[in-house]
Amino acid sequence: MIAAPQRATWVVTGNNIQLGGDIPRRCFWIRLDAKTSRPYLRDGFKHPNLESYVKDNRGALLAALLTLARAWHCAGSPRAAVKPLGSFEQWTRIIGGVLEHAGVTGFLANANELYEQADDDAAQWEVFLRACCEVFGDAAVTISDLAIRLASTAPLISALPDSLAEARVSVKGDFKKLLGQSLAKRAERRYGDEGFCVTRGGKDSRKNTVQWKFTNNKGK
Repeated sequence: MIAAPQRATWVVTGNNIQLGGDIPRRCFWIRLDAKTSRPYLRDGFKHPNLESYVKDNRGALLAALLTLARAWHCAGSPRAAVKPLGSFEQWTRIIGGVLEHAGVTGFLANANELYEQADDDAAQWEVFLRACCEVFGDAAVTISDLAIRLASTAPLISALPDSLAEARVSVKGDFKKLLGQSLAKRAERRYGDEGFCVTRGGKDSRKNTVQWKFTNNKGK
């Protein structure tokens, strides 16, 4: 086992890429549109062979980057108009500062759009938890209670996340188990600007089963 600094930059391209969990906040999103269905056949580039150009001009390119960084440092490292990103505060401060000082504005300006579009699962759970709050209010319910209401309550059925909606039809007897695992996996996590959340609400003493509560924790 060794410890080594992470100095790699991962670059991924694709159409309608879906990100989940904590990955979106570790990404910097740009949009490339080649305006053609076969971008690999294009020509007329300023640098026809970009990889060779970068290798041949590595020194000049590094010098240009260091000049931008030094200019920002010599100016007193002015703070950029970008919100710090949790766990990446120094990175956002330095990169945002260097870019803004060089006249390149808008660093991380599309972050919220990335979070909203990249993770469909989070958006779907926000809708589902909102529906649960409206249906159950402050009541604590068991998985069996929730499954029963899912069989007859239209707002809950229509708001069910895709993964659970598919499982509800296909796994049948195991659906309640999957439903419980899904809630446990997302317990205490807030969804959306209004902070919809599912929490453990104690146990049903008669059935000795876990109860769940659905809340709106905005501002709490």
